[in-house]
Amino acid sequence: MPAWAAWRRAWHERSEAPGVASHLWGLGPALGLGLVLRLLVLVFHPQPVAHDALTYDALGWNLAAGHGYVLEPGGAPTAVRGPVYPLFLAGLYSLFGHRYEAVYAAQVLVDLASLALTYALAWQVYRHRGVASLAALGYALYLPFALQVGQVMTETLFTMLLVLGVWAFAAALGQGREEGAWGLQAAAGAALGLAALTRPAGMLVPLALAVVLLWLLRPWRRALVQGAMLLAAFAVVLLPWTWRNWHLFGSFVPTSTLGGVNLYLGNFTLDREEYLTAQTAEETRRMLILVRALEMERAPLNEAQLDQAFQEKALALIRAHPLRYLHLSANRFLRLWFNLGYVEEPPSAASLALAGTHALFLVLAARGLWREQAEAVRKAWALVAVLVAFTLFHMAILAYVRFVIPVVPLVLVLSARGAWHLLKGEEA
Repeated sequence: MPAWAAWRRAWHERSEAPGVASHLWGLGPALGLGLVLRLLVLVFHPQPVAHDALTYDALGWNLAAGHGYVLEPGGAPTAVRGPVYPLFLAGLYSLFGHRYEAVYAAQVLVDLASLALTYALAWQVYRHRGVASLAALGYALYLPFALQVGQVMTETLFTMLLVLGVWAFAAALGQGREEGAWGLQAAAGAALGLAALTRPAGMLVPLALAVVLLWLLRPWRRALVQGAMLLAAFAVVLLPWTWRNWHLFGSFVPTSTLGGVNLYLGNFTLDREEYLTAQTAEETRRMLILVRALEMERAPLNEAQLDQAFQEKALALIRAHPLRYLHLSANRFLRLWFNLGYVEEPPSAASLALAGTHALFLVLAARGLWREQAEAVRKAWALVAVLVAFTLFHMAILAYVRFVIPVVPLVLVLSARGAWHLLKGEEA
């Protein structure tokens, strides 16, 4: 097919062209498509502010109204959620009033920034504009990203902070000057600290990247210094919130007081024969009964102590049923990446479509890693380390498919390389 061959050759030549113009040529169409898709979703698929969104909304509005970090005016200070997203909402509400349209418009801009950062990350890893363009195009057309901008939820902001941190880390790996690498690692740690204060799932990411540094960099001193810069900046960002919570609750709470609750929520069925069943409304009833029981047993409990009590209950179940816990954790991999593994009901068509999409991404990512050259592999493995840490975090605690969406940009970067090999018609 001569037309196809000509198009492929032109695309390849453009991808290798120097200068800012070629970057704009590669990124511009993805930004345009991404903007159109997100606006269409906002107009034709409005989503209610419900469930977890109500908590974020209440925290943001009470901050904007001067009531403090509370769930209701006059209520007790809380740490039920990390502070970054409520502060983001509070800034918007202070400027525009209690208007969700302002939140959605701001999140469209944040999401487009994530798209551009995905392009920049792919360029940083592979130094190939065609691969970067494919990664950006994949981001633009991936429907869950578009759906999330219309929710008062953390995912859009968390995605941007996570990709920013990983981009800064990858840039530091390619930095020739040691001082420049230190600054980039500090920037990576700060961005990842903000990400962890948005969603606790970000807590393991700096540790995973520090391991990558020890594995990849030589001499050892260089790896240790850069790792120290990364972790120190991460810790500095978390310190004020942790210090506040220590004085408030008398407990070490670096992110939120939901860790023990979520651990129990993900494992409360371990004492049943049907422990793999999907969580249902019964879970809420059991949770409320447990809360009342704990309040009666150990009253008065502050929220950090109550969370610790949930953690103890969950750990007791895990110790009593270790093999079931391992089986359930493996099942959570299916739930996290493919929205499958719920044995009580068959998957919907939407779940199957998403599962197929993620499977395709992962296969292409594996192909890209298999065929890559040594220098790019160094940075690509940093992305793999983040994906592994993120997956293990949720496998151990609690997993829903929406939790994995923020790391899909990293998969897109890796899969874009595998897709590029196919577009070039290279032999496997």
